[in-house]
Amino acid sequence: MEDNKQKLTEVKNFYGGIYFDRCQMTDIKFQTIVQGDMHVQATEDEGRNEAFAAQEEQDVPPQLQTQEAEALLKKLAAAGIVDTGWQPLSLSNPEKGVLASLLADRLEIGNHWKFFGRLWGMNPETLRTAFNKGMDQHRTADFMERVKNALKG
Repeated sequence: MEDNKQKLTEVKNFYGGIYFDRCQMTDIKFQTIVQGDMHVQATEDEGRNEAFAAQEEQDVPPQLQTQEAEALLKKLAAAGIVDTGWQPLSLSNPEKGVLASLLADRLEIGNHWKFFGRLWGMNPETLRTAFNKGMDQHRTADFMERVKNALKG
């Protein structure tokens, strides 16, 4: 009889579908962790994304903001060669060097190793050396053809 009486006086808390036996909790808070695709748009996150996009636009040098450059960018981005911020997509260093050379010729950009090295976060000398190395490779001709076809497109 005493056991039954003791069970009636035990503390049992029920929070969020979970029983906590013999547990004294005050001001409890639960955190929900959700995995997978959430279709919730936070206005704060949208503001950050807009600020990031504005910063990205400011980082594009003026030589790449001309009408001709923007037309080339659309073609190269559609071909999967660069992203919309002029960053190379899955290109080897020799391919980056070739792309820099082709773009510099088309857009009349001087000191293109330094220009594209700064844009792509590369050492200009590494870019120049990679270009020279790439010119000795057979697959570079295929890449050059891919870029030229994209620019015609």
